[in-house]
Amino acid sequence: MLTVYEATLLNNYILNHFEKIDTAILRSLVTLSRLPANKYFKASLLDAVAQSYYAHGEIQKAFNLLSENAFLEKSGKMYTTLGLWALEQGNAEIALAEFNFALDQNFEAAQLGKALALSELGSEAEAKLAWQELLKSKDTTFHVVANSFIKIYSTENNNTHQLSNRQKYQYSHFRIAPADTTAFIKLVNTIDDTELKARAILDRSKKLWKLDEPQATANMIARVHDLRLRDKMLYTEIVYFNLTLLAALQDLPSLRQQMGNLTFNGLEKTNKIYYNALLTILSGKKEEVKNSYEWLSQSNPFNEDATLAGIKYVKVNASDKLRAFNLIVNAISINPVSVKLLKAYIIESANLGFDEYAQESLDKLKSLISPSSFSLFIHENSKNFKVIPN
Repeated sequence: MLTVYEATLLNNYILNHFEKIDTAILRSLVTLSRLPANKYFKASLLDAVAQSYYAHGEIQKAFNLLSENAFLEKSGKMYTTLGLWALEQGNAEIALAEFNFALDQNFEAAQLGKALALSELGSEAEAKLAWQELLKSKDTTFHVVANSFIKIYSTENNNTHQLSNRQKYQYSHFRIAPADTTAFIKLVNTIDDTELKARAILDRSKKLWKLDEPQATANMIARVHDLRLRDKMLYTEIVYFNLTLLAALQDLPSLRQQMGNLTFNGLEKTNKIYYNALLTILSGKKEEVKNSYEWLSQSNPFNEDATLAGIKYVKVNASDKLRAFNLIVNAISINPVSVKLLKAYIIESANLGFDEYAQESLDKLKSLISPSSFSLFIHENSKNFKVIPN
């Protein structure tokens, strides 16, 4: 049994050393916190461990642990943390659900997250109402942000020239649909701030990549290469994104060269292991490669490329035919609106004869991507499954 002093010491140590604590110790702390004798310290310890897992790049474990804790504790603060994590991982739909749970617990700070999530989803009417609601907040720091977004939603397409550079960036990000490249380029070309222009292009490229549009992504990110950037953090973020494209293309020489002396922090851990696994697979270090891909298959379901690479390796090497399918199910349970995970799930379900599951997910996929992309997916996989493209 932990004393109050010991529990407080442990909690503070974890919070102050997120990335330095070994994951084996984190597993032991989870076990320790679940002991009945430590029930009074369980919530705070699990919260700290979940945040440490997140900092380590163990996103799936972090989400599972904090989701459980938030539900049991009915904690608006924890639900808000989950929402912020989901936004950071590029999934606004999950973020919105978490912020709504937080608001159900009367956690007012979640209203800002809700407004951002609705804006990211392109739900303009609901987003505008959410930003207007923030104007009622006692925290006046929200008012400046809210008024800026309300201005964006009140501006017609033919009046965007009246907006500031930052507002043009926001308009391009939140109001122009991913498929409308012409409108996006037209507006972004009027942004005088090079950094904001590059940020807009990078954001759009990431959206297209999440939608599994590789050619459109490549065409978009190419527009940033001629820009002279002063912001080193933004430049590094662009380099990281280029590594994602190189890995997908299996351009290993360029991948190795561009990784260079880059530093991969905790949140980039998944990508670092993924890239190194690609570079190591021909080296004959079978155990190292196996461990890497096993880890990738269940570490971060929001990083679909790395997750699916891990699952593909498992499928080829595992004797259990259902192992790969179960890993996809686990990933999609946390990231249920991922285009790439849904496609993999549909194909795997159909191959295993689970036609009903495949059809249900196919209908969901259809609502997430453009008609042309959906038709292409059906055409490319017509021999793999027997489902009806409603």
